[in-house]
Amino acid sequence: MTLLFQSRDFRYKVYLHIVDRNDKILIAVDETEASLKAVGYVARLMGGRKDLHVRLFHVLPPIPPKFLEYGGTEDPRKERELSAELHDAQAGWIDQAKGSAKASLESALRLLIDHGLLAENISTEFSS
Repeated sequence: MTLLFQSRDFRYKVYLHIVDRNDKILIAVDETEASLKAVGYVARLMGGRKDLHVRLFHVLPPIPPKFLEYGGTEDPRKERELSAELHDAQAGWIDQAKGSAKASLESALRLLIDHGLLAENISTEFSS
């Protein structure tokens, strides 16, 4: 991996990882200014290339502990209900986290397209 940017206080580092020599690039994107600068760097460096494939990757924060487990019960029916409720709560939290990250991914996508990369060659992904 190549270090692209590092904040002055060393709290943020942004890396670029060239997946292989087949013109595929993976860029980790978050809500920081440094992240968008990294995408801008790639856009300027690789702008106009029609053969380049870019994957914008966002790592979701950890699921809060309150969504990881519940107290449990000895009643199997109640256990199924609680398990279903927990699963629904986890799914809702993940959807909200993805929604929060959407703006930064859209900004990164727009920057790459504005520099001549093909939209169909840019994909986004979230950690699971």
